[in-house]
Amino acid sequence: MANLATVVILLACAGYQYLKGTLVKSAVAVINALCAGILAFAWFEPLARLFLTNAQNTRFPALVPWVQPLCFVLLFILAFAVLQAITAQLGKRTVDFGTTVEQVGRVISGIFLGLILSSMLLTALAMAPLPNKYPYRRFEAEDPALENKREVMLNVDGLMPGLFGMVSRGSLRGKIGFAAVHPSFIDQLYLNRHCVSQGVSITSPPDAIRVPEQAAYWQAPDDLRDLDGNIVQAPRGHGGIIARVGITDQGIKGGPFAMSQLRLICKPGGENLGALSKAAANVYPAGYLRTAEQVKITELDDQIELKPADLRDRIRWIDFLFFVPGNCEPSLVEFKQNVVCRLGEPPAAGQAPEIVPFIQPSLCADESAEVQPIPSEPIHGTRLAAGTALLAGIKLQAADPNQWQQSELPESPRPAVFDAGRVVCANSYLKEAAPEEGEGTARRLRSRRSRARDQFDQAKHVRKMLKVPDGYALLSLECSIPPEDTAVAAGSLPALVTLSGLVHHPVGFAAAFGSAEEKIYQINYCAGTTEQFADGIVVKEDGTVLRKFAGNLGLREKAPKLNNLYGLYLVKTGESTFIVSVRSAGSEKSAAFKAFDAFFVK
Repeated sequence: MANLATVVILLACAGYQYLKGTLVKSAVAVINALCAGILAFAWFEPLARLFLTNAQNTRFPALVPWVQPLCFVLLFILAFAVLQAITAQLGKRTVDFGTTVEQVGRVISGIFLGLILSSMLLTALAMAPLPNKYPYRRFEAEDPALENKREVMLNVDGLMPGLFGMVSRGSLRGKIGFAAVHPSFIDQLYLNRHCVSQGVSITSPPDAIRVPEQAAYWQAPDDLRDLDGNIVQAPRGHGGIIARVGITDQGIKGGPFAMSQLRLICKPGGENLGALSKAAANVYPAGYLRTAEQVKITELDDQIELKPADLRDRIRWIDFLFFVPGNCEPSLVEFKQNVVCRLGEPPAAGQAPEIVPFIQPSLCADESAEVQPIPSEPIHGTRLAAGTALLAGIKLQAADPNQWQQSELPESPRPAVFDAGRVVCANSYLKEAAPEEGEGTARRLRSRRSRARDQFDQAKHVRKMLKVPDGYALLSLECSIPPEDTAVAAGSLPALVTLSGLVHHPVGFAAAFGSAEEKIYQINYCAGTTEQFADGIVVKEDGTVLRKFAGNLGLREKAPKLNNLYGLYLVKTGESTFIVSVRSAGSEKSAAFKAFDAFFVK
């Protein structure tokens, strides 16, 4: 489509100038088009910024993404029309260079005019929020790699941006030349709108992003690993740079953003940004840091959508990883089509700031989350849960200590100890008390009652009886049922790994045995920290909980079939407490969650 439009414009301009123009008028039209194009490139962003500043609250939000291309086109048309009118008044006298020179010169001038008009048209279309296949697909929809881009014939759409970039580095240079802010301008435009068909906006409020006043970027460590544990290697001739960018509460109003809409502008090392002798370079994110040692590698079409719950003090800082050419240094960070921030000086060697881990609470579970299985392990986690989903497969009901003691079997290794009506420490074998005469009918009637009554019954669940220390939450990890000849003890249950790398070991376990007619439970748990419990929990300074008990699945040999097995964990709550993986006991194999980035411990 773009090639066809270019050919049509070239033929139309050449034909019109051959039939209707003169050599002088044709040459003047080319000069006027060049001047109008330069004026449009120089002023479309300042003019659009005036509208965009006041357009975010407009009644016509659909017009906002069109502001830049409309300003660009209007400036060019008005400037070209005015210049044509002025030169027409000044050049009324006819000049004839002879038939051959006139005919050839008109065609050549018409071709140059067509190239300029084609370049301006294709550039304007590239600015517009059109699907990325219009006017042509510069990058593949599924793999928008920079090295695999397509170009229009003769690279027509790069003609005027390249020409203005050269002019802005010369006598018409302002504080910062166009090429210093928009290197590979056409690539920027097409990558910025690559995901527009998925509802990603190409523009953003002027204060959508911020960068720190100090230490906005620094050298990336050499031992960064991806989510699979592999060392992240920079391409040959490049170095890893971490740049910190803050997405503000205004920035999230525009919806998600793609990795192709965030870029570092890197200038040749040692050169002044306002007087570059060489072209700057666009560098796009390779990923972002999940932890201080772990990077989530991303593609250019990957998206991040932040919600208000993901912000802290109306901003969310994200540490992005960029691979910068070895002879360049970052100077600007650009977001979408209209937001630019200047980067300050990097910190001194060895003084890089602490990494800001990036996990979105809005994409995390806080009640229940399935775990990716590790079938090769004898016991692996399948589902992590908290709150009302805690111990969901354990059907034992216990409304109070009296009901617990009625269900507790005499051969329990350690009968439950209560504090304020809650179990502090126990290794109990429990069998639900048989219903009294007529109670079975009552239970069937209760199953037909309202949801409110069902919620009242849930309050009797055994999870309500387990005491939790202040500042901690109790989590249960449902585990796979191990083979019959596998010894099951607390130490063989998986551990939970937090975002900061802390490892939480189980503080107990719960198991359900038996058939539909008769069920027996074992609950081994200890939340006490007093000296009376020799195997009580130990809370470390970093907030992790270590369990010192040798309890095992005592009913395994004499009870019926094992139906459910859960590990119990005490985890310190907080705004930054996220479980990111489940690690198998005695190995380094970790499993992530199926549908969530992490598990948020409220």
